[in-house]
Amino acid sequence: MKGRSLFALSALFFVIGFQSIHAQIICKTSNIPNNASNCQQELYDPVCGCDTVTYRHPCDASQIHNVQFYTDGICFNQLFSMDIYPSPATQANPIRLAIETQQNNPVAFTILIFDAWGILQKQRVVGNTTRFDWSFPSSGFQAGVYIAVAVNGATGFAVIKKFVVGSI
Repeated sequence: MKGRSLFALSALFFVIGFQSIHAQIICKTSNIPNNASNCQQELYDPVCGCDTVTYRHPCDASQIHNVQFYTDGICFNQLFSMDIYPSPATQANPIRLAIETQQNNPVAFTILIFDAWGILQKQRVVGNTTRFDWSFPSSGFQAGVYIAVAVNGATGFAVIKKFVVGSI
């Protein structure tokens, strides 16, 4: 009888202990952005946060968006990710566009840039790649809002980013 009681007590302790081991992991320390960060904004080195959001770089994830855990590369819920820097841009500086795909998964895509009226301003077709960086002068753009669209022709997967070009 004593052996059964000890076994039951041990089993109960195991179940209670096991439940406490599976406590909820907190992904973000706060939902309030930390704008006082000293992150290097030009860098595009994407990471996938525990909240399945792709961030521009580790500092962006941890210091600005308060994400505690992340992995290198874009999140697996995306075929590729696109970044445009700077936004707002000025007509004196080039615009830098970067696209990164999931690791070891080359993708072909077309990049289209439209003005606020829907008029195509730039277009570029890119063959299979895992990383693409494109820098182009903003001097040919009038001040305003622009939309960049990167589309994979095979799957139809698209990423859309808005950016602003200001006057000098």
